Amino acid sequence: MTSHAITLEPPSPSLLDSVHNGPWLQAQTFPPLRWAVDGLIPEGYSLIVGPPKAGKSWLVLDCCLAVAAGRPALGAIPISDPGPVLYLALEDGQRRMQSRVSALLGEQPWPEDFHFTVDVQPRHVLQVMREWLQTHPDTRLLVLDVLGKVQPPTNVGESAYERDYRVGGALKAIADEHPGLALLVVHHTRKQSSEDFVDTASGT
Repeated sequence: MTSHAITLEPPSPSLLDSVHNGPWLQAQTFPPLRWAVDGLIPEGYSLIVGPPKAGKSWLVLDCCLAVAAGRPALGAIPISDPGPVLYLALEDGQRRMQSRVSALLGEQPWPEDFHFTVDVQPRHVLQVMREWLQTHPDTRLLVLDVLGKVQPPTNVGESAYERDYRVGGALKAIADEHPGLALLVVHHTRKQSSEDFVDTASGT
């Protein structure tokens, strides 16, 4: 008599497994939103947008130093959840970084949890973020300054909107993979004015 082995394969996941109903949602308990800077910079992916020379880099540098040191940001906003910070200051050099930190901190101790780099190749920026977060999973704030410095070219057959969506999606994915992380990206406004401030952001 011939015996036959029976292989039981696990059932394939349904494409509808992620669909839930109202009672399921009502029963969920989600952790409270974490803030890198209380009431100003929440966890997740955020953009800070403004025209050139408006002080965006000064603003984010002060916030980075505050989160790393646990001192008030902008001299007034409390930091209730301090921790490590990585600042990708891609429009600066080390000399200017030292000058700016000195201007902001004066005689205060410079925080060990403040980390920065001024030299990342555009094609490596996502890899740098991921490697940093792998070795520093408790990072509270990661700042990319500035988005235009690392924007990839549009792929063949890809619209400008699709390129912007691809880039934004990749950055958001990093934030989504690290609950509690605030990923703040500095971006410029476009030259054309608009009644809606959202429409002033450069790009699509």
